[in-house]
Parts: sequence; C-alpha cells; structure tokens
Amino acid sequence: MTKMRILLIEPPCERFKGMITPYFPVGLLNIATTLSKYGYEVKVYDTEKGINTEYKNFQERLLSYDYYLQGLENDNHEIWLEIQKIIKEIEPNLVGISAVSVKYKSALKVGKIVKSIDKDIKVVVGGIHPTMYVDSMLKEKVFDFVIAGEGEKKFLKLVKMIEKGKIEDNNRVITEGDYISDLDFLPIPDRELLINKHLFSSNDLGAIMTSRGCPYKCMYCNSKIFWGGKIRFRSIENVIQEIKLITQKYKVKQISFIDDVFINDKRRTINFAKALCKENINVNFLAVTRPDLIDKEQLESLKKAGCNYIKVGIESGSEAILKKIGRNTSLELIKKSIGLLNDSGIFWGAFFIIGFPYETEEDIYNTLNFMKAIDPPYATLSLFTPYPQTKIFNDLKSINLLPTEDNYEKYDHHSPYNYFSPLIERNRFRKLVEEVMKEFDAQNEKFNVLREKFYSQWNRQQKGNF
Repeated sequence: MTKMRILLIEPPCERFKGMITPYFPVGLLNIATTLSKYGYEVKVYDTEKGINTEYKNFQERLLSYDYYLQGLENDNHEIWLEIQKIIKEIEPNLVGISAVSVKYKSALKVGKIVKSIDKDIKVVVGGIHPTMYVDSMLKEKVFDFVIAGEGEKKFLKLVKMIEKGKIEDNNRVITEGDYISDLDFLPIPDRELLINKHLFSSNDLGAIMTSRGCPYKCMYCNSKIFWGGKIRFRSIENVIQEIKLITQKYKVKQISFIDDVFINDKRRTINFAKALCKENINVNFLAVTRPDLIDKEQLESLKKAGCNYIKVGIESGSEAILKKIGRNTSLELIKKSIGLLNDSGIFWGAFFIIGFPYETEEDIYNTLNFMKAIDPPYATLSLFTPYPQTKIFNDLKSINLLPTEDNYEKYDHHSPYNYFSPLIERNRFRKLVEEVMKEFDAQNEKFNVLREKFYSQWNRQQKGNF
C-alpha cells in the first residue's frame, strides 16, 4: 500500500506586510520529521518565506498592518497564487495547517484553496487557536479534522486512522494522548523537509527548541495552556547532537534557542554550557530568560560557551502593573539583573509590553522611562494582545473589550487596532502608541550596526549553500 503524501503549511501573515520572519516553523517540522520516521512522504511549506521581505521598525510595522487585512480579501494576491501552485505540484493526500489566532482567517483561506484544487484532499488544522476553539473549527467545512494540543503523536495517530478507514464524525477531533514526557523521543527536526529551503538563511536553520512548557504564571501568556504548566527538557546530549548536525551540514554559526525560558534551571544551564565548551564547536547562540533567573555564575558559563545575545522579559516599568500581570519581580531586581548583563559583556535585549487593561497613561510613561533608564542595546515593544483562556482574556469579558472569532486577524503585537485599555481614551491611546514606538525605534537606532548583524543575515539568500 502506498504511504500517504502529506503537506504541512504555515499560513501567511507577516509576508503580506513585507516583514521578514526569522527561523522556520519548528512545530510543523517536528511533526513532519516524526511522520517521515514512520515512512510517510511529507513536506513543510512556510508561506511566510519570500524574497521581498525585510526588517521593519515598530512604526513601520504599525503602518504596514493593513496590507495583511487587504491580502486576506484579495484572492488574486501573488501569495495565494503561489500557495495554490505549490499544492498542485506536491499533490498531497492530506494537508495540515497550523494556526495562531491572528492567522486563523489565513489558515481558513489556505484550507479553501486546498479544497478548490481537490475536495477529496483531507485538511487538518492544529495549533494554539484550534486547540482553544475546537467547536468553531468543526463548523468550518474546509477542516476535516482538528488536532488539539501537542501534535506529533496525535497527527501520527490521525494518519493511521485515515489509512485504516476508521474515521467517523465523532472522531474528527484528536485530543487523546498525554504530553510527551521524554522529549528525546522526538527525532531531530529534518530541515531537508522544508520546501524552498534556499529561502532560509543559515541563521534561520539555527532555531532549536530544547524544552516545552513554562512553570511561571504570567496572566497574559498562553504557553502553559498549550504546553502545560510543567517544563519538560530534552537531554543535553540530545541538544548537542542537533547542534553538531546543523553546524556541520548547514554551516550554522548563530543558534537561537527558542524555548519560552531557556535560562531556567541553573544547574542545567551550567551543565549545558560546559558540555558545549567540551565539544569545541565554533558557534554562537541566543537565549531567552527572566530577570529573576540571571546570576553571575550562569552568565560567565554561557559566555564561555558562545552565548552572544540574551533576551530578557521585563514587560513593564510600573511596579503596579508587574504585580497585576503576575510577573513576580520588581524594578529593583530588574536593575540588578541588567547590571550583571552589562558587566558580562554579552549583548542583550529587553521585551516590553504596553496596553494592558489595567494601565494608566502614567504606567505607560513609566515603562518608556524605565526602558531609557536601563538603556538596552535592543528594546522590543509589543502591544498587549489578549490570548484565549488566559487570565487577562477572561478579565476582559466583563468589560466587553474582547476580539470576536470573526475579527482575530485585526489583533497582533503591532496592530493599530489593538485597544484593550479602558482607563485611557481610544484616540489618546493611539497617540501614546505612536509616541512610545518612535522612542523605541530611536533607542534601537543607537545600536543599528548590531541590529543589522542579526536581521540582515536572516534576510540574505543562501542559494546553493546546502
């Protein structure tokens, strides 16, 4: 019996705006590699990758947002035509589509394209948004199946059910199965399964996830809802194996650890750094952490191992807001952590969010002023976006400020339509957003050379290098 031909698709959003997206869809490639291990013919198509994309500052992202909304309405847009062409070339029996909330309508459109080509192609949707809205997904005729939660084992189970003809209306949703406790069970993501691999730079291919889940209780984050509240780690040996593979095969020089919190368990962090040093691999890496997890010993170990960029989630410059959103830290502790980062000599960046429903205008200015005071080499600014089933999302129900399932495409971290701050008048909030974004862009221009180092390489084409 011929094995099923499967195509997994990351739907477009940022590409409509001309915005570069780093990395590759790690979740889809994990599923694809698992399926490939069991003999299925499978490819991953990241529709966000194109030749006419570039880094955009925060003001530019705000101004270009409507291009995404216009693209959703334009059936003849070149991106949709490209998707149609690729699907016809692959001739899949089954198409899997990943969807976060802002991309839900994009995922729906991809599904419609699939069915317009061949109504007999099965379409399965998964990811964080379908997991939160299973019933709504089932109402859409283009989605034959929904996978809720972690996808590798469930997708494999679905494929085997389809092959055996054991599909009925009551099992269109695949939810059964515990979280994968031993992440070493998963094969190393096979980058060869990526379509248009020449569009991915070596930095893109350097994305690695070493853990799943988050033990912290930030009121705005949905990570623990999808991955679970307990963190699960790959073994250090398993991670080193992937680093060896991609540095040798793809000449990767810059790795990005895309865990929710890479610098989390102190003993593991130091042991990983020692293991990487022992291998003597010529590679640098980026890691994400929280201010309360930073200490001198870890920083020294990480620097010796090649860490050249640490991103820190600060989020707010208001003590009251930090407490309200469940950050369990203080401005004084953050300042001490930043002092350690400055002393370490490692390039660092800071994440900030404005627009929480509890914020006043004063709170927003406190965040701006705190950013200036700690003077990060790179400062990321996001607008608060309510994620389904989070604490703040549920709080917003009572004041009628939630996005509906019909307009999730309008809300994202750099959308001009984000407004969830009832303590600030809407037009005044928009002015504040423009003012603060301008200040953040000015901050980042001070470190323009280093910014270009990290973003221009992601945009550089690597034709013939693989």
